[in-house]
Amino acid sequence: MLIPESSPRSNPQHGGYQTHAEAYALLFPERVHDGPVYADPDWDRVHRELARVGVTLKRLHEEYRDGQRSKGEPFMSYDRFCKRY
Repeated sequence: MLIPESSPRSNPQHGGYQTHAEAYALLFPERVHDGPVYADPDWDRVHRELARVGVTLKRLHEEYRDGQRSKGEPFMSYDRFCKRY
């Protein structure tokens, strides 16, 4: 949604319009990330491992999660992991 030019919150630098993302970045600059928050696993390896008997996405997510934890980095949830695969 764009904020109309007549609004007192409009930004004249952008032709009188400001998106919610731009407004959020102005209000909370410390929360804006340039890149992805979570590191992607090696999706080719995930695909190869799933071809093996007894390997599940749940198990591969646990390995990914444990690897990220050991590095002290954030990891994606199981739900997101499955959706991204």
